[in-house]
Amino acid sequence: MHLYSPMKAVMTAAILIFTPLAMTSVTEAGGFVSLGMGSAPNLGGEVSQLYTGDESGSNGGRIAMGERLGPLALEAGINSASLLTQGVGAGAESAKAVSLEVSLKYYFSFMGPVEAYAKGGLAKTWIVQGSGMSMDSEQSGRAYALGGGLQYSLPTPILEAGVWMDYSRQILDLHNNEGESVDGSVDVLTMGVSFGF
Repeated sequence: MHLYSPMKAVMTAAILIFTPLAMTSVTEAGGFVSLGMGSAPNLGGEVSQLYTGDESGSNGGRIAMGERLGPLALEAGINSASLLTQGVGAGAESAKAVSLEVSLKYYFSFMGPVEAYAKGGLAKTWIVQGSGMSMDSEQSGRAYALGGGLQYSLPTPILEAGVWMDYSRQILDLHNNEGESVDGSVDVLTMGVSFGF
């Protein structure tokens, strides 16, 4: 019996440590709206040879709606990120990456009112140049979205609310107006708020 007691102690400790992390918030359910502001995007691959993240002003953000049932949530929204063409000095022009994204999120308990989540989905993405009504599409195509983050729940007498932060990556498979393939990735750190209804 004494030979197995250390193993039992290790297993008991592992259960006590990892069970709360694996438990999901099964009581959460209902619709929600999310609003967020993003950092300057970090680009990779071929798209980084054409554009760079615009760090001088508004860096875009996200607006989304979704439905949550237990640990799972389905979310659909619009993402945007401010870019600059890879010109020199005054030759750099403003551009924007805009995407319609549908993602599936999986939440799990992390610490008290804080939940962690992982997400993955599909998106239709456009990179447009110019401003206002004169914006022209330069590249468009599909993207695969991956990411994860933390959400802090703020129950109020009126509605459920939360603040969140997540890091997301879109893996791009775009084509320009001549039909040439443009691959790459866009990474963005976003912070925002969510409201349940």
